[in-house]
Amino acid sequence: MAHLSGIINLISSGVQYALFLVFTSIVFFFIDKTGRRPLLIYEAIGMGICQFVVGGVLDSYGSYVPGGVGGNENVIIQVSGGPSHVVVAFSDLLIIIYALTLAPVAWVYPAEVWSLETRATGMAWASLANWIFNFSLGLFVPPAFHSISYKTFIIFGVLCFGAAIQPFLFYPETARKSLEEIEVLFSRENLQRSGEPLGAKFGSIAQSEGLKG
Repeated sequence: MAHLSGIINLISSGVQYALFLVFTSIVFFFIDKTGRRPLLIYEAIGMGICQFVVGGVLDSYGSYVPGGVGGNENVIIQVSGGPSHVVVAFSDLLIIIYALTLAPVAWVYPAEVWSLETRATGMAWASLANWIFNFSLGLFVPPAFHSISYKTFIIFGVLCFGAAIQPFLFYPETARKSLEEIEVLFSRENLQRSGEPLGAKFGSIAQSEGLKG
């Protein structure tokens, strides 16, 4: 899509993998300081913006390639010059945001919210769901690029902003809390409270139980 070919295309792909490796390693130095909820919320917003920018640039400056870019029939639109640099830059930025937030938190958070008795089974289901959706995404994206082109990024952008709402309303903060304290957050009595968003509810529960900090 960004009109890269040959060794340049290979280098660009290598840069993205390198960025992912470096920034995923960095996040473990501050993940407990920032908490899980902020990372999940701002990750979704940041990735959504990147998706909208890439989709908008492809829509505004892209040219249709009937036979597919480089013979790839699934990629039928490309940009060159300045717009191609924007596409590459925001694609790399999306990788950085993902590596700093969702990539590690997606494994840390599920391990914390399960009780001791159910953690092994819960993590098994979480891992299975993760890989099933990754596999499904791999099957969806190529035909989506072929059928709706840049609109694929718009759809992903909308889903990202929707994904920011979910942790804001429903995910309690688990950073700097013991397993026993987290079990209190998910106890039946606390879950039955109503009249406020669950995200705020869990925060007030933790404060009332002296679990903050």
